[in-house]
Amino acid sequence: MRIDFHFYTIYALARAAGFSPDDAYVIAYSSQYTDDDVQENKILFENGGEFEPFITAHRILDPHTVSERICKRVWVPFHFLPGNQGVGNEKLLTKANGDIVQEMIVQFLREDGEDIKPFRRHLLGIILHAYADTWSHQSFMGVVDDRNRVNNLNVDGKNIYIYQLAPPLGHAQAGSTPDEPRLAWEYTDNQGDRHRLANADRALEAAKHCHILMSQFMDKFSREFRDSDPIDWPQIEGRIADLFHYQQDLRGCINSWGEAISNGGFGFRPREKDINLIYDEREWFNIAITSESRINNETGFFDNYFTKNENYEDSDLYRFNEAATFYWAVLFAGNKNVIRLGLYN
Repeated sequence: MRIDFHFYTIYALARAAGFSPDDAYVIAYSSQYTDDDVQENKILFENGGEFEPFITAHRILDPHTVSERICKRVWVPFHFLPGNQGVGNEKLLTKANGDIVQEMIVQFLREDGEDIKPFRRHLLGIILHAYADTWSHQSFMGVVDDRNRVNNLNVDGKNIYIYQLAPPLGHAQAGSTPDEPRLAWEYTDNQGDRHRLANADRALEAAKHCHILMSQFMDKFSREFRDSDPIDWPQIEGRIADLFHYQQDLRGCINSWGEAISNGGFGFRPREKDINLIYDEREWFNIAITSESRINNETGFFDNYFTKNENYEDSDLYRFNEAATFYWAVLFAGNKNVIRLGLYN
């Protein structure tokens, strides 16, 4: 999925589930930031301490993207959750709403300790990202494998060849095609089977289940998070389906979602962050950390210097990092079926 789903759709669904604009924003930002958290280098603060990011994504053009380490730490857990079906590496193929992600959700909803309370919303956003991706990324896996090969790609009636030289990692050989809700496409896999797909149907099913998850979360933690009466799925399904079918480029899709949210298109009364909703991938970093480029007197070159800002340890950046660490170590790597896969032995 792209930002139009991971941020804007998730925001609309969160508001419909009864979250406040501020809480919906944290959830939706965390969902999208899972695609943007690529800065892996440890940051040393001039005013003491350090920040070691737990990355949830990776720069596509970096050669390390296809390394075993990045596949196991990033692509498999956060973007291509294994479906756990078949034999051998077949179990790594992503399956929509597969048993591993369902077990992770069950465990997440059981977690009610004070230790995860500060980053519970951020963790929900990360889970929603991985959950939605099980629909758009199904039949692909987050490691380099011939099962990811895409042959005879046809998108909206046009044959596409530009991605053929990409490595067989995830859906790289299909480009961004699986992530764009408006597209209909088909391809032949490495077994010779032809797949005909309508992304809008997949996106709508993903949105429905994300709404269910947020409603379950709200039912359990309503005292802490309930801001307004929930809006049931049938009341918003048609509007969401229309938005997924709009034949626009990404900017047009973002504008359409933003306008629908600002204009009350999902049944909640627009206020505060609902109005002119914008995502800035640097926002959380800039609030938590001040960076400055200065000349290094020893080398003569410009270096970046960092200072942690006031309330840094209560910042959304800090909390997202805690959530990503918890997600990987407890919900994913601690999952009994993930352990059985033997990837992390």
